[in-house]
Amino acid sequence: MLFNITFGIIIPWIICSYFFTKEPRLVILLFPLGTTIAFLINDLGLVLFWTVTPVYLNPTLSIIPYNIGYFPMIAIIFAYVLKKRRIHPFHLVLLFTLVVSFIEYIFLLTGKVVYHTGWNMLWTGITYVIGFGLCILYIKLSSSYRLLAKKETGI
Repeated sequence: MLFNITFGIIIPWIICSYFFTKEPRLVILLFPLGTTIAFLINDLGLVLFWTVTPVYLNPTLSIIPYNIGYFPMIAIIFAYVLKKRRIHPFHLVLLFTLVVSFIEYIFLLTGKVVYHTGWNMLWTGITYVIGFGLCILYIKLSSSYRLLAKKETGI
């Protein structure tokens, strides 16, 4: 569990703190979104389609560090890149899906994640596409209410 806490919470929160100094509004808006999407997808899929080690009596304990650290960090980095770089949102979703799926593949190879009942990397990629798509919709909605300026988001 020390691994999960270190790589799921401590390192991501340090990275999020850096982004907070650069773009506090972005972090304030995207951190809860990343957490919400992570809990939603992981609560639906955990145990049925995948498990995260170590496995406890309550199997969600092992994924909580990632839900409140790693996944919100990914959402923040995604939004930051979308804001700062002139990359088409479709290409950015594809790029982030490939990178994050590769990271999960490493976790799969090392046994930190175990797939069940036909779950595979393709389904994993689809869940990431859905998550990043929700981020784009949220960013557009936030921009339309001037929580994020439209010119700042790149969308």
